[in-house]
Amino acid sequence: MNEISISHSPRIELVHPQKTRTSRANLWGWRIVTLCCLIWLSGFVIGFQRSVTLITTVGLIASLAGLARPTLGVYGIAILCTLDALTRVFVMTGGIFRWNTVNYIMLMVIGLGFPVLIRRNDLTTRTLTVFFAFLAIELLMTKDMEAGVQHLLAGVSYFGLLIYFVRGTHDLVTWHWIALISNTVAAFGGLLYFLQMDTLPEMNANAWAHFPLTALFSACLASAVPSNIRWLKKIIWVLVIVNIVWVVLTGSRGGITIASCCLLYMVSSIPGITRRVMFLTSATILGLIVASQFSDRQDYVMHRIDKSVDGEHSLSSRTSGRSDLAIGGWRIFLKNPLFGVGTGGFAVAWKNLDDRVGMGTYAADRESEAHSGWVKTLAEGGLIGIALHIVFVLSPFLVGMRSRKKSIWQLGLLVTFALAVAFLSTEFQGKGLWYLAAGAAVVMQQQRRKRSSNTEYFAAIIS
Repeated sequence: MNEISISHSPRIELVHPQKTRTSRANLWGWRIVTLCCLIWLSGFVIGFQRSVTLITTVGLIASLAGLARPTLGVYGIAILCTLDALTRVFVMTGGIFRWNTVNYIMLMVIGLGFPVLIRRNDLTTRTLTVFFAFLAIELLMTKDMEAGVQHLLAGVSYFGLLIYFVRGTHDLVTWHWIALISNTVAAFGGLLYFLQMDTLPEMNANAWAHFPLTALFSACLASAVPSNIRWLKKIIWVLVIVNIVWVVLTGSRGGITIASCCLLYMVSSIPGITRRVMFLTSATILGLIVASQFSDRQDYVMHRIDKSVDGEHSLSSRTSGRSDLAIGGWRIFLKNPLFGVGTGGFAVAWKNLDDRVGMGTYAADRESEAHSGWVKTLAEGGLIGIALHIVFVLSPFLVGMRSRKKSIWQLGLLVTFALAVAFLSTEFQGKGLWYLAAGAAVVMQQQRRKRSSNTEYFAAIIS
């Protein structure tokens, strides 16, 4: 943004910003992208799991360095959020890498950057503050305190991410480097995973889909921020297409739906009908070429889709037991409609549920998580909890509607839709959703401020 200096004379001096090619964002961006590519390339020798560990280490170091260098920090946290679904299975399971390592970093950042949170007045942050305060109080009612604390730790990462984004994205080109880093990590990581997946531990498809989905979220956030670096946008677009293919190959129906909406949003940001048609044509060709290399995964995806609409299978089978959990969650809610069973109490309440009429046999004799943020909140938080959850999910759209800028209100709509769909099959532990919500809150505020500053700029010229 140009700085305006107005003296007593009518002359207006404009001080132009530093060229983006020499910015710190570009410098650290190139270094991180190059390092991640080299590590994934080494994965053909050292294996996928070791590569994930190395890139996670890069993300951890960069995120901690971000306490002094905010731009580097936001790149590091983008890596950690993108890899989150993988690190919870392959890396942070014991020893030096604990499952809550990233959550602990977030708590430290929240403590150090608390003044940033105090100054935030956007609807999403305010609603989440009230929501998590309520869930914390609900710990007094739960029969599983440890699960409740884990639930809270995962969710409050939103506030740590918010601080990273606020401090590290003053140079708006940073958003495009974040998108490039995240999509590079997911695109090359996805390729290595599918090439070596027969030798790797099995992962839940819905969980794995959040690996490339988080990269797509980064690209969507960047699409809402203007940039004149065309080559950077083109590289991001190519990587986006590859990551959409990875989402499709997981067979995750919710993931495919969200990825499709991300693609529609990014296409709508391309100026001109001709360019959009050319892009979609190129994207289709490239996507088919990449997907054709994994014919066995295509058969798996078609099997999952056919099964979901096959009336010969029970509803429980078609939804992998999630319909049973939803019915059980509703019955748990009816027994405790106002406050629910307390944060983290779903698994115990599910095991002790006596009314299973009309339900399948999924996890009938053991504790099970809800595998749905909506079901979990309804059962554990009751009417108050689900009301706050709904307001949170709607808040990005409501905030976006206040803006007349197309890319902003469309971003708000995308975030609301993505959260609503994702919480059908995932709870709060995934960092990708909090990454999207926090990033969107910062992007929308930055764009509103830019619009206001431009208005002041033109007013100064006229005067």
